[in-house]
Amino acid sequence: MSRVTIAAPHLTVEAVKEKIKTAKSFRPRQKWLVVYNALIEP
Repeated sequence: MSRVTIAAPHLTVEAVKEKIKTAKSFRPRQKWLVVYNALIEP
């Protein structure tokens, strides 16, 4: 059975989307996408 990733809701979905857009390279963008997915559908 797989584990469920849950993000703490201290950032809004819009704030995370902005972080994804302003990420300068692939690695930070990938990390923010993980947070985004955890917020949207854990």
